[in-house]
Amino acid sequence: MVKEGTPSLASLGAPPCYVALCGFDRQDGSEFIDALVIDENPHAVIKSIYENLTGELGSCESARLKAIVEAAHGLEFILRWDLSLQNLFDEKQMPLKVLKPLIYLEHWRKPLTEALLELKPSAQQIREILDLLCDLTLANKDLSWEGIAPQIKTEKQNSDNVSTWIKSLQAKRFPKTISRDDAQKEKTSQLSWPRGVHARWERQGDQAGIVIQTKISNALEWKRFKENLNKIEIDELFKLQ
Repeated sequence: MVKEGTPSLASLGAPPCYVALCGFDRQDGSEFIDALVIDENPHAVIKSIYENLTGELGSCESARLKAIVEAAHGLEFILRWDLSLQNLFDEKQMPLKVLKPLIYLEHWRKPLTEALLELKPSAQQIREILDLLCDLTLANKDLSWEGIAPQIKTEKQNSDNVSTWIKSLQAKRFPKTISRDDAQKEKTSQLSWPRGVHARWERQGDQAGIVIQTKISNALEWKRFKENLNKIEIDELFKLQ
């Protein structure tokens, strides 16, 4: 349905060859259409629109428009992927540079697209998943999707399924590190921590160590806390690294 008062193509005197750009309201799903008909040097007009909108478009949106107005050299890697997945990347505001691992994941395009669209990971999780998958496939060209596919359990939240998948990929990418971390988690839980102290072994990227949480209400509690911590032997724990 065209908005009331929108001029027809005939009244615009459009020639047999023209370009029409249509924009749909993303907010309310309106059936109304705003149409801009370009009948003079459409390439130059579209290029001008691209240059003025670049800062407001998502990375994938920008790549698609750029492919219209100029050669898409270096952008083919993202344009070959499903539009719905490109929209997910834009929704998460992901720059193209962090999506470059997709270049090496073309052979898993269909199953990977389906997995990401179903799980809808966060931007950081998508980045981590793509990096891990890229490392794994480069290390083993014969690796099958079935060997690294997410085990999606419908009774779990998507966030839990994503976390489980990432841990599975990490275990395959860094088997020795994950094995050591599991041993240190067990050892940490067995130490005699003071009452009210929650301690756990945690890894963040290349760094790993003990995270200690407690509540201190006064100076006396702080003094006792330090005294009790000094009694805990953690040397053996760090020898496992």
